[in-house]
Amino acid sequence: MSYQILSERLKVDFAKECNSQTGKAHQIDMIYSQGQKILCSEDCPCKVQDKEKFDEEDREGLVTSPSGYTQYLDCPNEELSDSHESKYVAFLKTLEGGFDCAGMCELPEKFLFSDVSKGSPTLTCKEVVSDYITENTQVYVGCSLTAGFLGILGLLLSVSVCY
Repeated sequence: MSYQILSERLKVDFAKECNSQTGKAHQIDMIYSQGQKILCSEDCPCKVQDKEKFDEEDREGLVTSPSGYTQYLDCPNEELSDSHESKYVAFLKTLEGGFDCAGMCELPEKFLFSDVSKGSPTLTCKEVVSDYITENTQVYVGCSLTAGFLGILGLLLSVSVCY
């Protein structure tokens, strides 16, 4: 029950942050907005061999090179602050790599923290994370109940050993 509430609360919180343009979701979208301007530009050409993987409107602005870059953080002029890098990069790499998503509120034109040559993202990470938690609620509940049962059993056994 509590995981179901958590899942619904997560959706409400994401919606609130996206609509009000505040919070972590908005900060992540600002990172994507900043990175979209740099990766695959004259200042940081990207290594993309198949432009057909990108939406038609996105592929027109791609500046590519055989010796280009595959990720935003590889660009020599990336502008991500150390604070944002330590807070978000590992998380965003995991989301992009594991769930094939990018951005939180707004769908960006390209992946920044995994291989840009994958093409245009089709899902925001907000959607993917919400769906993942909803679909796996039963697993989390089962693990929590098992852990709780084992904890109580361990407590009872330790008390019985002492007496």
